[in-house]
Amino acid sequence: MKINKKISKIKLTLTTNCNLACNYCFVKKTNERTSFDVAKKSIDLLLNSPGNEKLLSLYGGEPLLMFSLIKQIVAYSQKLASKNKKKLTISICTNLTFINEEIKKFIKENSLKITISVVGIAKDHNKFRSFINGVGSHQKVIENIKEIFKILPAENIGISFVVLPELSSRLLDNIQYINNLEISNKNINFEIIQDYKEWDKNSIENFKNSYKKISQKLLRSISQKKKTTYFNIINWELEKKAISQKLGNSCPFEYLLEIYPSGDIAFSPFLLNKKNKKDFIIGNVKELKLKRYNNCQYIKNDKKCQKCQQIYFQKNKSFDNANKVKMYYDIISLATARIIQEKGKSEKSFKNYITEAKKRCF
Repeated sequence: MKINKKISKIKLTLTTNCNLACNYCFVKKTNERTSFDVAKKSIDLLLNSPGNEKLLSLYGGEPLLMFSLIKQIVAYSQKLASKNKKKLTISICTNLTFINEEIKKFIKENSLKITISVVGIAKDHNKFRSFINGVGSHQKVIENIKEIFKILPAENIGISFVVLPELSSRLLDNIQYINNLEISNKNINFEIIQDYKEWDKNSIENFKNSYKKISQKLLRSISQKKKTTYFNIINWELEKKAISQKLGNSCPFEYLLEIYPSGDIAFSPFLLNKKNKKDFIIGNVKELKLKRYNNCQYIKNDKKCQKCQQIYFQKNKSFDNANKVKMYYDIISLATARIIQEKGKSEKSFKNYITEAKKRCF
């Protein structure tokens, strides 16, 4: 199966099932499960597309509930990547509330990347991320994070930091909590939640001002050669110019593809529960019919390409305020990355930071 579009990343949802009951989660717990056939076709789509560097991100629900499928996926994708001479990275986004010796051994032996969802301090984390019986998951997650840092190199581990509007005023406290954990070289990705509660003017301003302070603190820590934290969005800009492309003009097929247990393909997971869901499904991996995208090919300055994402998302207005938050996130991160790049030309501490950051794009 080949496609004429460059696909650098696919997010593959393995199941809608989960052992947590996070109250902000957009995934309906319908217990859908991805078949190995759908998984294979998704991997084929990724690894047979143009481009040499590929990222396969395994999501849920809780993907580790599908560990048997993960083993099949890893074996198949690594074999195909080798055959096609592709550089493949596989990551798993997990709540990390259960992990046994078999799973740890498998992750380590296959050099998988792992990203763990965290809110921050126990009070805030347990309010939003509890087990189905209502018990908070914070203690178990923190215990397991410390365990996973013992077996994997730091560049293979990420923290998916959940950002909610009602916690925007506590953003600095929660980031500081994560920074204070007794683990080194943390890699943090902000997961900005939308379609849960409204991002109002105050929560947007809280986020913007807090993230500016976080970015300023990052620059100081690099300059002073202190123990630093890496931010995934900045890593991607330093390595791939990802924010620059996003704010300019880029093809959504390269980094936005999401595939669900049914085989449906879309550019965003947050649209699956919409009444007009069918407007956002661009095709199905079982048939690889991509509707109006079948014959298009990305051309940077083409007007149709420039309007592509705008046309796709315009039927959903509920993202408006969340998109403002994401816009500030992008702009502040881009400015920070450019400062790091400039200082990296003459200052060793920034040059070293760039080298390490480029290892952490997943």
